[in-house]
Amino acid sequence: MTSLPGGENAEEYVASLIACQICNVALNRSVDDATGEIIYLHPMELANDPPEHLPRPIVVEPTIAQIVCDFCSDQHVVYGIHTSPIAAVVGPFRQNFGDEWHACAECGTSVSVGDLKGLRARRRRAAPKLGPEADAFATLLNREVVAGFRPPLEVSPLGRWPAAALRCRPCRRFVMVFIPC
Repeated sequence: MTSLPGGENAEEYVASLIACQICNVALNRSVDDATGEIIYLHPMELANDPPEHLPRPIVVEPTIAQIVCDFCSDQHVVYGIHTSPIAAVVGPFRQNFGDEWHACAECGTSVSVGDLKGLRARRRRAAPKLGPEADAFATLLNREVVAGFRPPLEVSPLGRWPAAALRCRPCRRFVMVFIPC
């Protein structure tokens, strides 16, 4: 757990994307209700799978940070998902998850059709293995996302896909598309 340099002015960074300076992963933001301190965590810290270093939070452009699916950690983000605001209390920390989520094709589709079982199955198949408590927490969080989903799914501009040229059958011209790695 690390607080953002700037201490009291850290609230100014809420609208920006905060990532770890070491690994470039977007960080989760929490607030210690007892002290009011803003804390930044690597996403896997909630899964009892701490990274090899403490977070070093910095403000980054969203296109620079490594954005992964918020549900299964797939690196091929396709959709932006909007929900009602979601927050949770974990120990002494209040985590505001917000109302914007990133999803791969499979997880985004599961959220949009309300398929909680499909979302859970994808997480268990593709994401790093979670302990029982973290798995239960992730399931509750997924339930809140599905319940609070506000259509439509939007194509995310933050997904990282390589470009490929394909020939259009009707006109025989090449078109640029993005395909999974």
